Amino acid sequence: MEQWLELHKDKIEMFFIPPYSPELNPQEYVNQDFKTNIIGKKRAISKEQLKENIKGFIKKRKKDKPQLIKYLHRKHARYAT
Repeated sequence: MEQWLELHKDKIEMFFIPPYSPELNPQEYVNQDFKTNIIGKKRAISKEQLKENIKGFIKKRKKDKPQLIKYLHRKHARYAT
């Protein structure tokens, strides 16, 4: 891997992040919401159905301003507001 990275360093930039962060960011709350409400409740039986479920979730969340605000006002995500 290191050799490949060295050969392609002009095309890729590596960012090293800590292996563990005790604080969730807003994106992780969205992921949790998605997994709970789409993956857990509406199991897709095909790729096409999964795509439709994802599109429906995004469309629904875009219209739900109170839920979007909740993602940002959680204790560990307030820094993003």
